[in-house]
Amino acid sequence: MPLDAAEEFTATYKAHRDSNDSYVESGQEIARSFGAVLVWADWDKPDSTSACRRDPNDNIETVAWFCGAEPDLIRLNRTSTAMPGILYEREFMDIVRHELAHLVIRQRCGVTTPGEQTVELEGVTNSYAVLYLGADRKALGRDTSEFPEYEMTTTTDEVATRIRASVCW
Repeated sequence: MPLDAAEEFTATYKAHRDSNDSYVESGQEIARSFGAVLVWADWDKPDSTSACRRDPNDNIETVAWFCGAEPDLIRLNRTSTAMPGILYEREFMDIVRHELAHLVIRQRCGVTTPGEQTVELEGVTNSYAVLYLGADRKALGRDTSEFPEYEMTTTTDEVATRIRASVCW
């Protein structure tokens, strides 16, 4: 699916519970629109064969992550303290949309960290997910006192808007 069409599909997608009563299949469906899939991984046990290794001393609270070296995979952290409960919350879809925003930024700019060094990339990614992928601003803005790099501001919204227009530098 073309990038703009995948964004529109994701922005308007109505999440539904699957046969396990979770939102995992809905997450998979929007990921597939970008040519990606959700896969299970352990944050604290990096895969030695993967180019996307994580520092096991990093935050194991992380529910999901994206790595530009393997852009067709959105990893779900089975060792997160939020698992498995988050899979049954609508917020799970906002988390998937955030990770897909990383993928879109890479597709639009050719890199996962475009040239905006004065703003936090995670905040820009949240803004992109809200403005163009249908994520809920309140849900993604919930933990910014603990993780300020995820805070959305008018500046992160402006940068996300520029990235949407493929103005990355």
